[in-house]
Amino acid sequence: MAQASRKTDKKLSDTVLRQVTYGLRESAFLILVGVAAFLVLSLLSYTPADPAWTHTGQNAVAQNNGGVVGALFADITFYFIGYIGYLAPLALVFAAWRLTSLANILALDAEVIFFRLLGACVTFGAG
Repeated sequence: MAQASRKTDKKLSDTVLRQVTYGLRESAFLILVGVAAFLVLSLLSYTPADPAWTHTGQNAVAQNNGGVVGALFADITFYFIGYIGYLAPLALVFAAWRLTSLANILALDAEVIFFRLLGACVTFGAG
C-alpha cells in the first residue's frame, strides 16, 4: 500500500513540475516578446535630437516612443553597432520561440550555449 502511494506522489509531483515549467516558459516568452516590441518601437522612433548617451540634444523631453530609456537604448545601439541593432529584437523573439519550442531545455549543455552566445557577439561586433 505504501509503495502505491509513493508512485502516485511521484507521478503527481512530475505533473506539477511539468505544469510549472510550462507556465514559466510561457511567461518568459511573453516577457521576451514584450521587451522585443519595446526595443523595436524605440529603434524605429529614434531621433538624433533626443537627449541620450552620445549627446544632450536640443529637447529636454525625449521624442522617442520608448521614452528616456528607449532613446538611450536606441542611441547606444546605433552608436556602437549601427543598423545591425535591429537584429537584437529579432534575436530576443527567436530566443523566446526556442524557449517555448524546446522539448527539454535541460538538454542544452554549456558548450552549445557558449558557442551560440559567441556567434551572437561576433554578429553584433561585425556591425
